[in-house]
Amino acid sequence: MKIRAGIQIGRLTAADSLGRGGDGTTLWRCDCSCGQWTTATSTQLLSGAVVSCGDCHPRAPWTQAEDARLRQEYSDTPNLVLATRFDRTRLAIKCRSTLLGLYKSDAFMQSEQSGRLQPGNVPPNLGKKGMKPRGRAAETTFRPGHRPQTWQPVGTEVVDPEGYLRRKISDDRSQPSRYNWRYVHRLLWEEAHGPIPDGHALVFRNGDKTDIRLENLELFSRVELMKRNSIHNYPPEVVHLTQLRAALNRKINRHERERAHEEPHD
Repeated sequence: MKIRAGIQIGRLTAADSLGRGGDGTTLWRCDCSCGQWTTATSTQLLSGAVVSCGDCHPRAPWTQAEDARLRQEYSDTPNLVLATRFDRTRLAIKCRSTLLGLYKSDAFMQSEQSGRLQPGNVPPNLGKKGMKPRGRAAETTFRPGHRPQTWQPVGTEVVDPEGYLRRKISDDRSQPSRYNWRYVHRLLWEEAHGPIPDGHALVFRNGDKTDIRLENLELFSRVELMKRNSIHNYPPEVVHLTQLRAALNRKINRHERERAHEEPHD
């Protein structure tokens, strides 16, 4: 459907064309059935997004009769036509049909009225590379092969926020950039011993993440690593003090919560 003078959408009747609107489509002056007028683009009218001036009396809640009529007509009728019949927006029709559990019929979805490309149809943008920039936009358009200012060449090494050294091993743009980086200590281990098994982790023997030597690396399973870092590996007096400290922190936190709850609020 094409918007032209005299066509009616909901409570609106297209009166005069006012030239191009903000979205590049035609802007129309529309007369509302309440006696007022408004402006809307042809895109807004065709989509059913605007069906009244917005100042007239709002539509009443859906009635049982309207629900029954919608159930009868929804499966084989475009939502824009339903929006006009029910004097509601296209979005209101969609929301109500979803609430009622209504669906379009298979015959409707296979017809041109559905707006979908059917088997054998040729997309209008087939073979096109997109809209060419106009005006001065071409001066700031990225050229093919452009690299952002944050790009770094393969072989670059950086230290991440946790203190581990990483190296860029590839520049594959078909995948997320994080997959182009590997930890240097893992690369060193895998070069000597092969891939690291699942459920295992590398540990620096002396705790220094910058001391990347094969002799300073040790492989542990996650279970072994958990036992290794357990508090019970410390002397009994250290374990006791740690537990007392945790208990004290819990009491302090509970006291602060109770105090904040008792204080009056403005």
